Amino acid sequence: MSTATPFNSGKGNGFPFCLVYATTSEIASANGEDIFESDVLRFETVTLNEAMAFIWNLESVGFPSVSYGGNTYNFDNADYAYGAPSDGAANATLYPNPKDRACISSMKLRVSSSPRSGSNYGVAQARDNSEQPSFYIRFSVWGIVFNTNSETYNLAYSGGFYADDGVTLLQEKTFSNFTYNYYTY
Repeated sequence: MSTATPFNSGKGNGFPFCLVYATTSEIASANGEDIFESDVLRFETVTLNEAMAFIWNLESVGFPSVSYGGNTYNFDNADYAYGAPSDGAANATLYPNPKDRACISSMKLRVSSSPRSGSNYGVAQARDNSEQPSFYIRFSVWGIVFNTNSETYNLAYSGGFYADDGVTLLQEKTFSNFTYNYYTY
């Protein structure tokens, strides 16, 4: 793990954006829906400290091996940063360092209205090293949702194994399939 330079965000609520608020039923309704192209929106209940760690301190994501079509595909850990991958294959490059994340814009995720829409906040993506066609694996954070009924924080995310176009979802991967590496201070 890398050591980050200490900084203050100056926002007052601990996040560089306003939280999305939704009820238990609104979160349940949005869970499992396509959010963007073929990404499936999921929610993982986390503590406030865990939510803050995902927004401020996530450095890289470890990916599982994937069995598909009689083959096993392996992926290296991928750096995590805000913004979509510029070429569909490389990792994101916007705001990779925690102190730069104070500049991220407002979350565009909508949970309480239909149709759902959003723009992923951060992403880690890797391509396997096999012969063509190659496959992709991706973990995206869509934002933090505060459940107004249970007063819990929920990480809105998607994860999956994708075809060589980087868009066609072949297998969904859940929160527990990934490992998370954080900056230290």
